[in-house]
Amino acid sequence: MFFDLKMIGAADHYSVRPGLIPGRVSAVHRDQYRVFTEKGEMQAEVIGTLLYRAADRSELPAVGDWVAVHALDSELAMIHEILPRRTKFSRRAVGKREEEQIIAANVDLVLIVCGLDQDFNPRRIERYLTLARESGAEAAVVLSKADLCADLAARLDEVRAVAGGAEVACISAVSEPGIAPV
Repeated sequence: MFFDLKMIGAADHYSVRPGLIPGRVSAVHRDQYRVFTEKGEMQAEVIGTLLYRAADRSELPAVGDWVAVHALDSELAMIHEILPRRTKFSRRAVGKREEEQIIAANVDLVLIVCGLDQDFNPRRIERYLTLARESGAEAAVVLSKADLCADLAARLDEVRAVAGGAEVACISAVSEPGIAPV
């Protein structure tokens, strides 16, 4: 799959050393990465120097990171550098370690989706909004299954009370307003 990195901001924000090209990490599987570049999607690994210097996993590439890669061929690349992160979603790693786990980097907008069915939970929405704000990203709340909600106005009031100014939209897959508000 080819796409124009200029469309998504790489050329506007980052310059890389000669011989390297910018790419964006789309998936992480242990020590293997999928990276979108101007040459297409590539399988990549981190060079040893970057691995050696990393104090923990938070200093290695995460989904959404812009990286500088050296293309070995049309499908393989080596990641030489992680370019500066603008935002990051992170949490404490699972287990007893006091290590940061980066969930995603360079996220501009977070859509927090919550159904208006039995799983509706304003406290969870509030926690996710806090996480989004701490990451540096903008946040909006999308309430789905509006057709199943008996008192939509009351639910909207509950969410707006915890949203702190974030946009709140209602959608329904089977009735009006459909998904147009998103």
